[in-house]
Amino acid sequence: MTEVPSLYFKPNYLSDIQSWHGHVFFLHDLISEINPSNIVELGVHKGDSLFSMAQSCNDLKCKTKLYGIDHWKGDSQAGKVDDKIFSNVSNISNNYFKNVSLIKSSFDDALKSFENKSLDIIHIDGFHSYEATKNDFENWIPKLKNDGVLMMHDISSLNDDFGVVDFWNEIKREFTTVEFEHSQGLGVLFNSGFKKKTNYFKRLLNPKYLEFFKIYYSLCSTKLRIEKLLDGAINPFEKQMYLTEYTHLKNACLQQSKNLSNRKFPFNFINV
Repeated sequence: MTEVPSLYFKPNYLSDIQSWHGHVFFLHDLISEINPSNIVELGVHKGDSLFSMAQSCNDLKCKTKLYGIDHWKGDSQAGKVDDKIFSNVSNISNNYFKNVSLIKSSFDDALKSFENKSLDIIHIDGFHSYEATKNDFENWIPKLKNDGVLMMHDISSLNDDFGVVDFWNEIKREFTTVEFEHSQGLGVLFNSGFKKKTNYFKRLLNPKYLEFFKIYYSLCSTKLRIEKLLDGAINPFEKQMYLTEYTHLKNACLQQSKNLSNRKFPFNFINV
């Protein structure tokens, strides 16, 4: 690995809900390393994470099939979801991502459509109560390949009713995991048969390197947010302010990616 591929990734289909945006860069690199055959997302809503995954698969020329499962009825956490949201998600999927299948269903009812140990990546981002998250995890973990990866969003949320935080803190003791605290938090769980074959995973799963990955992905997240402000700026002083910040962040991301790719990284490498 000479550079992390996400350095040049620009997601094309992001909604006004920004809580997942900061994790699209890690997801891009994960897909680059795994080259998955099948991905399931539980909780699509407006499609930010699903379409970022699909775009990554297309950009990286992965022959991946993605399944987005949601009832698109809304709930007390996601708010009201009307037919326009599902229609927009369907239109994007149909027009740009032939590798995506949308399944309008409850997560439990969709279980029968997938064989055990058939999925490379599962992303859980449904109702975030403790009970719902536990149910989703226990029902779907058998569908994950022995060397698969499961992601869980909102693990660092401060919302009072997000029991996903407590559930993640329970299960992370039983698996090899990585946590990213930015953008509401993303928990990454590596199943029991996962083999750390590449330099990327060897470094990601090495505690001495992990903090530098966290800095890199957080910088990418902030760069994306500032870029959005730059694109929407009207006044010259706003454009100049955001352009300066964006340029500094872009350079910082570049330098951090070089650090992560450098075989002479400033640590004694531990072969884990």
